[in-house]
Amino acid sequence: MIFTELNKAEDFFNILPDDWRNELKSTWDQINLKSQIYCLIDDNKIVAGGIVLETCPTDLLSIKDKFHCYLQNNYLYIGYLWVIPNQRGKDLGTTWLSHVKTIQDQSRLWLTIEDKNLKSFYEKNGFKLVESYQIQNKTEWLLVYDESET
Repeated sequence: MIFTELNKAEDFFNILPDDWRNELKSTWDQINLKSQIYCLIDDNKIVAGGIVLETCPTDLLSIKDKFHCYLQNNYLYIGYLWVIPNQRGKDLGTTWLSHVKTIQDQSRLWLTIEDKNLKSFYEKNGFKLVESYQIQNKTEWLLVYDESET
């Protein structure tokens, strides 16, 4: 298993579900200069990946003020973390997060989730639930990882 930064975004987009792919393609030009895509590669195939952003993702810009403290304090945003379905249950999401924490030399990360069932996965990986909020009539949850607090 190889962890690597991916230079060709389209390769990562192709493993995503249609709704994620369409959303990401429509905003990629706005975020790509402040983003890195990292993937886990097994047998020359992407089995997991995600994006690390140095800025607020475009879908959260309407409530950017809520995240001001994270943006001002150089937290990196984790987005679109995806493990292909036939590779789930092998701790690839945890492996990906561990690599990101190491290679970014970054002890501060934040993310949002739309599915509360993912909360336990991120908590297992050191993230803490900060709050829930409403955006576009949906509840989302904000989680933060700060190595100094673990």
